[in-house]
Amino acid sequence: TLAPSPRPLDLYGVTNTELGYPEGCTIYKSTAVIEKIGGERVPAEAGPLYRLRYSAQPIGECQLMYMKLIHIFSGGEMAFSNAHTNSGLWVDGRRANFGSFFGGDTVFVYCRSQPTA
Repeated sequence: TLAPSPRPLDLYGVTNTELGYPEGCTIYKSTAVIEKIGGERVPAEAGPLYRLRYSAQPIGECQLMYMKLIHIFSGGEMAFSNAHTNSGLWVDGRRANFGSFFGGDTVFVYCRSQPTA
């Protein structure tokens, strides 16, 4: 489901190392810390849109969007992932069940609410 109307997002990136897990951890632990520091899920469409706007991503970096997980037909769930490999810039679906393990260098992209006037 897409957001009902466009809205600006303040996006932030944080690694598992910065979250306190230098050896990596499950997505459940990562997202618990993100929520504790005030992070919120991004709308699903933010992943592909962010890929279009972030052309300066360093080679080797992988970013996982902190979003409502998408149920996939083969079972399990996925989130959008943006990566830069030797073959170029990618947006992909990454298996992200709550038990999924991600390394210390994985970047999670999340947002914070816009203050209201």
